[in-house]
Amino acid sequence: MIARSVIDEIHRINIADIISPHVNLMRKGRATVGLCPFHSEKTPSFNVREDKGFFNCFGCGEKGDAITFIMKRRTLNYADAVTYICEQYNIELKYDSKDTPQKPVKDMKALHEMFAERAKISLFKPEGIAALEYLKSRGFEENIIKRFDLGWAPPDISITPFENSFTGAVIAGSGIFSKYRKCLFANRILFPIHSATGACIGFSGRTMDPAERSKYINSPETSLFSKRHELYNLHNAKEIMKKDKSCFIVEGYFDAIRMVAAGFPQTVAIMGTAFTKEQVAQLKRYSAEEYNLILDGDEAGIKAMMKSRDIAIECDIYPNVIFLPAGEDPDTFLKNNGKEGFDKILETRQDLLIHTIKNERGKGTDNNKRFNRLNDIKSILEKIKNPYRQEYYLKETASLFEVSEQTLSDDVSSGKPKNAVIRYAKKTGNINFMVEKDFITYLFLLPEDMTEHLTADLPQECFDDETFRLIYKKILEFFAQGDNIIELRNDTEVGETIADMLINKKDTPDCYSAAIDCKTKLMINFCDKERYKIADQITSTGESGNLEAYMEYLRNINKHQKKTYTGED
Repeated sequence: MIARSVIDEIHRINIADIISPHVNLMRKGRATVGLCPFHSEKTPSFNVREDKGFFNCFGCGEKGDAITFIMKRRTLNYADAVTYICEQYNIELKYDSKDTPQKPVKDMKALHEMFAERAKISLFKPEGIAALEYLKSRGFEENIIKRFDLGWAPPDISITPFENSFTGAVIAGSGIFSKYRKCLFANRILFPIHSATGACIGFSGRTMDPAERSKYINSPETSLFSKRHELYNLHNAKEIMKKDKSCFIVEGYFDAIRMVAAGFPQTVAIMGTAFTKEQVAQLKRYSAEEYNLILDGDEAGIKAMMKSRDIAIECDIYPNVIFLPAGEDPDTFLKNNGKEGFDKILETRQDLLIHTIKNERGKGTDNNKRFNRLNDIKSILEKIKNPYRQEYYLKETASLFEVSEQTLSDDVSSGKPKNAVIRYAKKTGNINFMVEKDFITYLFLLPEDMTEHLTADLPQECFDDETFRLIYKKILEFFAQGDNIIELRNDTEVGETIADMLINKKDTPDCYSAAIDCKTKLMINFCDKERYKIADQITSTGESGNLEAYMEYLRNINKHQKKTYTGED
């Protein structure tokens, strides 16, 4: 069993720090909010309470602590989720002494370290001479080879030494060996992949055989390794990134190694994948403010730029882009032109969005094409979250496309998605409807401490009307975030309905007592509906279903009424 001290140490980490690589969080009152990663939504209902150490989604109902979040987000069991967090935050994974076997069971990280170490040794033995000569032929000296822990996995590498030190479950979980005991990386140059904290969490193996179909093979997804979450060389680059507030982002392993060797230690590689939100979150965590995206100057590089641009805008970062000559990548360009040549091409770097705007404008050779390209740019401008950034890019776009900045701004604003305003039908003959309407209205007229007390034990299911149920749900969300519910008057969905209710409110001398009466009626009405449901269920199936929940709620009503009218608990 994992030691309690480990769990306590995890709980001392700010839960928002653990969640933020997976969810774009924004500060709101005492809480931080974002779009829920567990269900599709447009309005943020995912709430993180840093002071309490828990998350809660008002949309789908998912909730829990940091460990629960990682379990759900990465589909891990409890132990693997704890292991993942310990790995990310460099926490020593300890077990209760009573559960420690005679021969300690080493975990997956230790297995990776052992495999990496054996591969490093093999590279400098006769069996690895061809691999070592290949690396040297590409211009990599021994000091840089050792700096990146590069290795060689021989064709006949045996699983036996690892079986002597690790359980079958750990070996199988790592993905290094198949169920047929064959090494995944056999006969390949080995690139150990480290987490941000420096632990070896996975590998990539490169073949030297040009006839081999798969040039690179990567570790499978494990409890430690997910390719979309990691950046190659981040463990070395992060301290320089913190100091310089900048980083270089390249595509491949050799690109990153060459950049570091040439004097750009703040370089990370996305390992051949498209730039991901999770990787951006890693960079933001380590204080990078200037992002320099280096891309191949061919068609593949252009496509990679477009994908990276969309991710960057979504994550609210605005990188510079550096295009190399066609057929070149950072590895080959630096090898052929040296640092001086690379410094010159760095002078051509350009804001990625400005590059996109200029590129699209260049395609508009007549007015029809120009305005079509402008529409494409407009759809990008609409997604920019930062108002100052949006204003800057609007101005640049208007100038390049020779249109009015005000007209373009108005057009972009009109194109932003808006939630439809929800209005309620005035069902004046419906008693339940009027009770719900009055209760909601009183909540906006009473002091905050009274409204929180009134809503403490009243579930959303007490509201029959769809609009009032939505308003009440938003009220509960605002309370959870520490915000004043009066701000809901500005809500795009329900603001006009609330304003209409407040304008047409009834004159009531004692709003609190009237609200108590409404609440009691809502609770009793809800209880009646539940009673009929249970009766129908018993009639049709013979089972009582939610009878116990109904009885508990009935007890709460009686307790509520007794406390209200007698002052006794």
